[in-house]
Amino acid sequence: MKAQRPVACTVSESDMFMSIPRGFSRSLVLIPGWGFSANIFSTLELPYDYIVPLHPVTGPVTSGLARFLDRSGIDRISILGWSMGGLCALEYCKTYGERVDNLFLFSLRFCYRPEEINALVSSLRSDKQRALKDFHRLCFIGQRQDHAWFCRECQPETLALWGLDDLILGLKYLSQHTIYSSFLNVLPKIRYVSIFHGKRDMIAPLNDLPPLPGNVYFKVVPTAGHLPFLIPEVQEGLIAAEKEHI
Repeated sequence: MKAQRPVACTVSESDMFMSIPRGFSRSLVLIPGWGFSANIFSTLELPYDYIVPLHPVTGPVTSGLARFLDRSGIDRISILGWSMGGLCALEYCKTYGERVDNLFLFSLRFCYRPEEINALVSSLRSDKQRALKDFHRLCFIGQRQDHAWFCRECQPETLALWGLDDLILGLKYLSQHTIYSSFLNVLPKIRYVSIFHGKRDMIAPLNDLPPLPGNVYFKVVPTAGHLPFLIPEVQEGLIAAEKEHI
């Protein structure tokens, strides 16, 4: 499916986010992972208006998102955080958890090893384009058709958006955070928390997940790599699971 460029509300140069009206009464903030842009979400069909970042996400989005919501008159949101976007979502919830109805976390990794970060930084400094394409390919293990779609419709724009300094800044952000404590701290604040994880994920291996509290909905997607939200059945399951908790 071809990525569609959204019709967005008016934004100023200082805005970090833009809204995508879709005719729904609720808003969902979509936060992508490191090395990707918001176009990775362009085929999602969820019953929300969308709010997406305008620029590569390299660190915390809490203050920028809060300003955007206040200026837009949006009181409550749900958040879908994918990979590093999940960390950003958790940090927002630590401060503004009372404004969040549902928290959907995809392919969350709770800790990155320094040697992995350093190796990736070295590869990026040597050949940014090749290193990022190699990373993208690993993300799509088990999702060949999704990878073909991404390379055709999204990757050229994504490669152009991410500069070397931004990529390294994002990796520094990942290396300095241990996510598990943040995750446990926000749980009491959110009405419904769900985690989806691909069984074939090479970026955030399933075996690296720590024990999860019993009140968290957890779903392993057998055929997915690092991007389970691209699978239509997962989107349908997300909607169904949420309805059970309304």
